[in-house]
Amino acid sequence: MSKTLAGCKLPWTLWKRTGAYRNVSFSQGMYIFSGQQTKQPTTVDFIDDYLTGATTSAAVLKVVSDHYKKMNSEQVVRALKTIFAIQKNNQISTPITKILNHPGLEKLCMQLKVHSGVLDISDIIDALKTISYLKVPSNSTITQVLLQLLRHNINSLNIQQILFLEFLISDFEKTPLVEALIIAFPLVFEIYLPKKMDRRNASHMAECLWYAIRHKLSSDTLNVIIYALKKYEEARRYRGSV
Repeated sequence: MSKTLAGCKLPWTLWKRTGAYRNVSFSQGMYIFSGQQTKQPTTVDFIDDYLTGATTSAAVLKVVSDHYKKMNSEQVVRALKTIFAIQKNNQISTPITKILNHPGLEKLCMQLKVHSGVLDISDIIDALKTISYLKVPSNSTITQVLLQLLRHNINSLNIQQILFLEFLISDFEKTPLVEALIIAFPLVFEIYLPKKMDRRNASHMAECLWYAIRHKLSSDTLNVIIYALKKYEEARRYRGSV
């Protein structure tokens, strides 16, 4: 007679002689060594489940209020994105004034600040978009933190992000940081346009052309965009003739 454990067969006499069987239990069809523990759901797992199940912004903020100290950076950003999606897409949404006065929002912003050092550029933009949508003042601490992060990561922006961010913060109350970013965006756009413009996307190039004209950028920049549009049109006509 032999026993099988993890693909290994041992004669039953050896199991008895070594006493190994005392360190093994049989549970739900599996051998488990003593001291070996099965993974139990953690608070982090529960937070993910709660955020997934939330159907109102108030419900999201309730999750934050109850568990904010254990939320990681991904969950903080996810909570903000969930609030944005709910408010923007649901016919019945929580009044913005109620969200602004909810203690969970303050805790969420506090945790966003705590995790600010590990946010990537997409997280920063998503957070800023939600904060702006909720009409959090541009001179608030959390908005200023996000704008500072944006300033430090400005060279990581792609062209589409520059176009979006300038549109987003154009309505912000003018602060020195907001004004500095508004000045910086066209400069960064012009520097990175030749490398980062999507030459396979006509609508994107048209947006770039309009941006360049509106900001009175250099003729070299305009020529880069116009040449790319011409090449795109030539390629489109060629494909249509084949």
